[in-house]
Amino acid sequence: NFGGASFSKDAYFEGASFSEHADFGGACFDGNALFEVASFSRNALFEGASFGEMALFKGASFGEGAGFDRASFSRSAGFDRASFSKEAWFIGTYFDGIVWFRGASFGKEAWFIEASFSKETWFNGASFSRNAMFNGASFIGDILTFRDASFADPASQEYVCRKAKNVLEKNGNREEA
Repeated sequence: NFGGASFSKDAYFEGASFSEHADFGGACFDGNALFEVASFSRNALFEGASFGEMALFKGASFGEGAGFDRASFSRSAGFDRASFSKEAWFIGTYFDGIVWFRGASFGKEAWFIEASFSKETWFNGASFSRNAMFNGASFIGDILTFRDASFADPASQEYVCRKAKNVLEKNGNREEA
């Protein structure tokens, strides 16, 4: 239980294995938060956590639910090749830097409802096995891409691809749109 903990410098959890619930709810990471290739067997809870520098979850595996609701990422957030076996919650999450979900796999629902993305957002090659919900999400950055992403739900695919097209057109990138 790291709920409410403060990490004033870099927090290194690379390759860590959490066999029970991992609670980082409300934790404050002032430095880099490094969870690359970490394994969460049960629920991983980061609700309301704040990430002041880079947050890296590249290659992390989430065996049960992954909750990042209302978390704030002040710098870049990397979830490349992360594996979410069950639900992934990013409801009301604020991303102020570049965000990568390249090659990430979502085994059940992915909830990005009312999430805010202020810079480049990359979902290249991501796999959504069920619904991907982006209702009310805002994309302010220059790039939003779902290139080569796969969707089990055609309505989710249509919604996010339309969002990506609108972002790219708004920023003058009509060819990519």
